[in-house]
Amino acid sequence: IMSGPGAGAKKDELIALLKNEELREKQISLLVQLAVEEKYHGLDLDFESIEPKNLPDLATYVEDLALALHTQGKTLAVSIETHPNDVVLSSWQRIGKAADNVRLMAYGKKSPVPAPITDLAWMRARVSHALRVIPKEKLTVGLPLYCLRWEGSTTRSSTWQKYHTQTSSVVCENAASVKEKVYILHELGITDIAFWRLGGEDPKIWENL
Repeated sequence: IMSGPGAGAKKDELIALLKNEELREKQISLLVQLAVEEKYHGLDLDFESIEPKNLPDLATYVEDLALALHTQGKTLAVSIETHPNDVVLSSWQRIGKAADNVRLMAYGKKSPVPAPITDLAWMRARVSHALRVIPKEKLTVGLPLYCLRWEGSTTRSSTWQKYHTQTSSVVCENAASVKEKVYILHELGITDIAFWRLGGEDPKIWENL
């Protein structure tokens, strides 16, 4: 269940949903019905671009959805965006307690000039921050496999197979960068790793893994 840039949902509609108890209950009922009728093992919730001030509402939504799914023998995974400040920790703790799995998206760092998509120190700090309140057994870390193409200060997503260009600067994740990230995650006790996104990545990544 995705919401955010590129997912077709408007941010204000998402916030309205999270804050309205009647809307929450109606949507949760429909989602649980869908999971049961389609015989899904569970649901994966990916609500993005939520500001810290609205995270308590997301945590409430997750708690209610998880409880409803668990009563039907279903599971709930929740994706969250990284954040450096302690203001998010209480909501993250609630989400980590309610959900069966939390997927920390270790990418999306903004830079006006060409720079690593996920540099090692930044990733270590963000994952360590999440581990303060989310058990490592429940935490999956999402790593990037894509490239970013800078056109001035604007970036566009690309792939390893399409990265060559004469008019812009491109930074790609490759086998070496992913390998170092996996080592760091293992040092932190993280063994569950996800990737965004499959298709067009450096094929040597899979040889290393």
